[in-house]
Amino acid sequence: MGEGIKEVYMYLLGAFVVGFSVSAVIMLITHPVPSDNRDIVNVSLGTLLGMAVSVVGYFFGSSKSSADKTNIMNNQNKS
Repeated sequence: MGEGIKEVYMYLLGAFVVGFSVSAVIMLITHPVPSDNRDIVNVSLGTLLGMAVSVVGYFFGSSKSSADKTNIMNNQNKS
């Protein structure tokens, strides 16, 4: 898979996870959760928000900068 396609999928997946997390929080604020389902909703929401934090941490943290630097170094070595 080419680097361009890989980045497109990475951005789409990141946008989906963050967008779905925001949508889930809004739904929970506007709709009541039955008491029988409260535990599974809390666990699922915690997992989803954890994934969203990982996505934001990657794109705005040192991991993205490190990946960009590695790509630059690889491109210089090919020249």
